[in-house]
Amino acid sequence: MSVDTAPQPLYHIELDSFKDSSRSFSILAASRLCSECREKIESAESSAEDIIQAASECCSTKPEFTTPFLPILETSFRLFLANGNQPLPVDVLTRQMGECRQENFVPETDALCRMLDHDDFYGIRLIPSEPVDLLPEEEEEEQEGSEYTEENSSAAEV
Repeated sequence: MSVDTAPQPLYHIELDSFKDSSRSFSILAASRLCSECREKIESAESSAEDIIQAASECCSTKPEFTTPFLPILETSFRLFLANGNQPLPVDVLTRQMGECRQENFVPETDALCRMLDHDDFYGIRLIPSEPVDLLPEEEEEEQEGSEYTEENSSAAEV
């Protein structure tokens, strides 16, 4: 049996996407909070981080935060809030979705990726994977310089 070691795509809620579309993350996310947290958020000047923290530390512990009958993207949005909007690999998101939806129609990871990739409401975005540069240019230049020095020093010894 082979183990798939390919890196899973990472997703998160891109807060800037709300600004780009003239929408409010705070209004969308605050409406998902429990009544206690919503009152606290509404009574104070709260940032997006405050709302995410409230969802993560309080609201996500309540059974009504994620129910088996929420739409897939709504469940995804709430899971990102519950995880403090930390980037999640799609396989972890799928597993968490299965737990909270009680296996009530959980899409395969490739289907979930397609849904997330086409989201234009919740601000869920793929985090671009950057190519791994094994040897940055500065280190490469230093290494080339040191090799040259070594060659010169050994040539000088002969």
